[in-house]
Formats: sequence, structure tokens, C-alpha cells
Amino acid sequence: MDTEITNLRLVDGRSVPTAELQAFIDQTMQKANVTGLSCAVINDGRVVYRKAFGDRDKSTGARNDEETIFAAASFSKPVFAYLVMLLAEEGVVNLDKPLYEYLARPLYEYPAYADLKSDERYKLITARMVLSHSTGFPNLRFLEPDGRLKFLFSPGERHSYSGEGINLPQMAIEEVTGKDLETLAQERIFYPLGMTHSSYVWQAAYEGNAASPHDEFGRPRGWSIQQLQGNKPGAGGSMATTAGDYARFISLGILNVEGKRKSTVDEMLRPQIAIHYKNMFGPGAWQQTDQYQDIGLAWGLGWGRFDTPYGRAFFHTGHGFGW
Repeated sequence: MDTEITNLRLVDGRSVPTAELQAFIDQTMQKANVTGLSCAVINDGRVVYRKAFGDRDKSTGARNDEETIFAAASFSKPVFAYLVMLLAEEGVVNLDKPLYEYLARPLYEYPAYADLKSDERYKLITARMVLSHSTGFPNLRFLEPDGRLKFLFSPGERHSYSGEGINLPQMAIEEVTGKDLETLAQERIFYPLGMTHSSYVWQAAYEGNAASPHDEFGRPRGWSIQQLQGNKPGAGGSMATTAGDYARFISLGILNVEGKRKSTVDEMLRPQIAIHYKNMFGPGAWQQTDQYQDIGLAWGLGWGRFDTPYGRAFFHTGHGFGW
């Protein structure tokens, strides 16, 4: 990374001085009462800018820096999707094979899936459906009125973002490889890409420079990243990382791949299922609309995507209590 860069290139070809970007971020944080923020910018496939702003703990006045660890929340999902795609590339898993076939026991015999015993639609779910968020599961079962896991629609029928679904291929790949998610991620992603500040479980090295969650009033919440993780790797949201590390993942793992790996990434970024509803969450998630048809709004394998006047755009979101 060029730490001396003074101008950043925008998607429309114009440039903006880094000082102007920093002033904009400072102003926006103050207006929106954001306690701490870390960002990275990629130009032409290369990480050209990293900067941390604000506090990692407002109660002590401890400031963020570029190595401060943040909870990735659902930004964990695209990294996990990439891991699944690498295993598919190696022939370890098949994106279109029903996931229950990788398990040693019927899915409903696993305590977390006991609610599905009388609904065999679980046998239809594949990794492709999970990574394109079309399993039919709710986002999180505890948000449902009865707090139970169920199908809201048949697998493959439509897109609906689901944190519940992402757990299934994690179970499958851990069973078929005999390794847990953290080990697989370190071996195939974090170490090869030089992501030295990323993990799906808490690392002792994070002590002393990890951001604390804060509420909308800037008050620290009463738990840490370590407590949120429970020291158990979770594909849906347990990852801890930095903006710089995540930018390395995008730059080296997605944007600058070649050969067979490029075909793998191209499949990740290809539209898998169109999105025809108004909002990602809430009541609007069930209101049908064609308003996004012209921009080709869809989900790939791990990423959302749409068309812009400047080319394809890809996105994901991440949210947690205090993050």
C-alpha cells in the first residue's frame, strides 16, 4: 500500500484528495454520532488507503488505529462463501449436492434442526441456495414470533437473506474435511492472503487493541468481541478483522485472481437469483416490486450485485448490537 498517496480515484474517474475524504468522514461521524470507524480504499485492484477514526472505547478515550480489531458481523459471510467456493474448486464439495448428504446423521437429529423433523424440504437445500440466500429459512429464528426454525417458502423459490441458512454448509464442510471453520479459513484464506489480523475465533493477540461496541448515543455496551463470538467459529458472523485485512481479501482474493481461480470468482459474482422485493428486512421484504429490474439487482454466491453507469457493483452488509 502506498501510504503517501494524496489523491483517491472515484468510480467516475474523478479524483478526491485524501484530506477531503478525511474531513468528510469526520463531519459525517460527528453528525451521525459514530464513535469509531475504520476504512480502506481500493483503486485499480490495489489497497491504496487505510485510515482509522474515532475511539475504540469512548469511556477510556482509547483511539482506533489501523490495526484495531473490529467485529465483522455479517461481513463474515462473503469470506465463508469464498471458502466454500475454494472447496468446490478442489472438488471437496459440490455446490448443487443436497447438503444433508454430507452429514453423518439426518439433519433433524442435530439439536439446532430438530424443528425440521416433519418437513423434508431440508433435503432440497444445496450450498448454492445457501450462498445465494434462497434456502427458505428466516434470517434468524429468534426474530420469528414463535422463535422456531421453519421454512418461510420452499428452497430455491425466491431470495431472502438468511443467517440461519449459512450454518448448514459450515456443518457440511467441517464434517467432510474433519476440520473446523477457523482452521480451514486460516489455511485457505487468512494465511495465504496475508490477513494477519483476521480470525473466526478470538486470538490472544487482539487483547489491548480491539474496538468495543457502542450504542447510538456513544455509550459502550457491556460485552466484547470475544464474548460475542463465544470462542466458537460461526460462518454467519463470528469473524474479527480490520478494514485493511478485509480490503486485502477483496483485492487479492476477488479482484486480482487468474486462471482457474478467476472462473471460481466469476461464478461467485454471477447473478444467481433476482431480487424482486422492496426492502432487505422488515415488512418490505415481502412486498413484490419490479423497481430494481433495470439495474439487475440480484444475489450471487456470497455477494449482492447490481448494474451502474460505471459497471457492476457488489455489496454486503454487516450489523451487530453496538456495531
